[in-house]
Amino acid sequence: MSTIAIQNVGPIEHLNIPLAPGVVILRGRNGSGKSYGMKAVQAGIRGKGKLTPRDGTQKGYVEAFGVVVNVARSTRVVGEAEVLSLEGRFDLAQLVDPGLKDEAAADSRRIKSVVALSGVKLTAEDFVGLAADAGEFHNIVSASSKEETDPVTLAERIKRDFEGVARQHEENAKKARAKVAAAREAIDGVDLREESDADTLADDLEAVSAEAARIAATIKERTAAIAERDHAKATIENTKRPDVEGTKAELEKARAAYKASIDDLKAAEDAYREAKVKHTTAISALSAAEKVADSAEQNVTTYDSLAEAANREIPPPPTQQELDDANAEIAVARAAMEQGAVIRRAKEHAADAEEWQRKAAIAETTAERLREAGRGVENILSGAIEFPALKVRSGRLVTEHPTRGEIPYAEMSDGERWKIALDFAIDHVGESGLLVIGQEGWEGLDPDNRAMIANHAAKRGVTILTAESDAGELRAEPLAT
Repeated sequence: MSTIAIQNVGPIEHLNIPLAPGVVILRGRNGSGKSYGMKAVQAGIRGKGKLTPRDGTQKGYVEAFGVVVNVARSTRVVGEAEVLSLEGRFDLAQLVDPGLKDEAAADSRRIKSVVALSGVKLTAEDFVGLAADAGEFHNIVSASSKEETDPVTLAERIKRDFEGVARQHEENAKKARAKVAAAREAIDGVDLREESDADTLADDLEAVSAEAARIAATIKERTAAIAERDHAKATIENTKRPDVEGTKAELEKARAAYKASIDDLKAAEDAYREAKVKHTTAISALSAAEKVADSAEQNVTTYDSLAEAANREIPPPPTQQELDDANAEIAVARAAMEQGAVIRRAKEHAADAEEWQRKAAIAETTAERLREAGRGVENILSGAIEFPALKVRSGRLVTEHPTRGEIPYAEMSDGERWKIALDFAIDHVGESGLLVIGQEGWEGLDPDNRAMIANHAAKRGVTILTAESDAGELRAEPLAT
């Protein structure tokens, strides 16, 4: 059994601390030197420390683990410690109960303690694999996060950076979904299968409009033809057909008289004046006869035209129903053009909805991937701790419960937390190592948990040194197991 010897140090005159696997307790009244004794042990473990000799003495010493700490006006260390300890690096009581009411804050302190003890050295580059590629990682993680040296704070900041960008993608997805809904609302009730091509619909409208115009023009032409026929009939009823033959006979007589007058003129010079008068009269008669003949011919032509018009066969007109149907087709074609414009806009909205749907899906997938990457930060941190019983999940320190599965470490009983904390500490000091539990932490344990800790330490071959107050003199006693 190893022993730590303390002589004339602080308030301690002489104290031997036996060390064996299990729990060794410094007991005594307040002020007897328990805390100073633990401080002296720490000086022996660490090979340094500021100690003072007991009042009235010139020097003292602490001998432990192959080290002699000579205490006088200055402290001098001789030798090299041969024991592993967590002293100065880790406080078991802080892991079990940091003394904070806020569970998240308490776990944050626990995690930092565990990481510090594990000696984890992490940089931002250790987290690059969480992103799709290095470029994405460096775009997401801020410069201040990359400069962080504390592993826990580094992990927290990188996780926060990933979650921040994930929230941006989620917001983008939300906006895209809203646009999808708006686009789909805009096409509600529109049958996208109907014809919507503007040129086709315009051709249809032009065709039915032309047909309607043709029908209307036909009706108008027939009406005019009927009016012309009726006028011709009325005119014929009130007019006799001119006697063209009689008129021609008179013309021949006039022509004969004209010839006779010429003969008379030539035959009777002496009757010149009379003949000249006759000649003039004949010319007038000829002119009048020609006019009458021309008029007669024109009247015949007019009469024949009227007769033809009066006897013309007029086809039956399009019915009013046909015209109404044609106008109805125009209305339908115009409505189709308007509906075509509606359908084209609806198709544009449908295309927009599909595009925003695609963008929303990409944003949601990216957001989930980044959130998963954020959760992966804690997996890296947990892996760096190298202690399977403790993991980091969503900023909490968790462990595996035998029946409940993975639960927050803080929800376990005091005894269960102490056992895990001891295992964690023992893994780092190894067999024959020394652990120090502060007096406050030890006195806060019930007898069952104290016995459990003592048994567990004994089985792992580790010595736990702690203290508690009683009415006796300062002494060191192994806890019975």
